Amino acid sequence: MKGIDIYNGTGAVDFAKVKAAGYGFAMIKASEGNTLADASLSRNLTEAAKAGLHTGAYHWFWGRSTEETQQEIDFFLQRVRGCKMEMPV
Repeated sequence: MKGIDIYNGTGAVDFAKVKAAGYGFAMIKASEGNTLADASLSRNLTEAAKAGLHTGAYHWFWGRSTEETQQEIDFFLQRVRGCKMEMPV
């Protein structure tokens, strides 16, 4: 199954066209580091699902220590808590 990576910098995505082009899933950026929350996460998850794509979310890690990594994990989990997804995080 082909997938697509979506993040805030992608801009407005026509997920119906993505589906029609043969893509089956979208992995959508939720966060980066421990302060950057992707503002388009909720919209992208909703619109991708409406188009019939399976959805998942990811985090861009910058952790340089165990403590920083744990902060990032906590931040990411806070961002995706309650989000409906079918693909892994």
